[in-house]
Amino acid sequence: MKLSLKAIEKLNMSFDIVINRADVPSGITEAIEEDAAKRGARIFRIPYDEEIIEAAVNGVPVVRRNNRIRQVFLEILREVFSID
Repeated sequence: MKLSLKAIEKLNMSFDIVINRADVPSGITEAIEEDAAKRGARIFRIPYDEEIIEAAVNGVPVVRRNNRIRQVFLEILREVFSID
């Protein structure tokens, strides 16, 4: 991720960061959040959910199977694209 961030910064582009499985305890989420704060990036979090894996394995969009995750994705889209 750091290499990608360096490339984006060299291009002088703004960016946001989406953390998948953000609620899984590992310390990685916290490190990403700290780095993002230093760079002024917004953070979006997708929680861990077994249904995401099941949907991917079955080739089904998770937003069709899981209303909670659908709401997470919709909120990210609203924020990123300033949709009301």
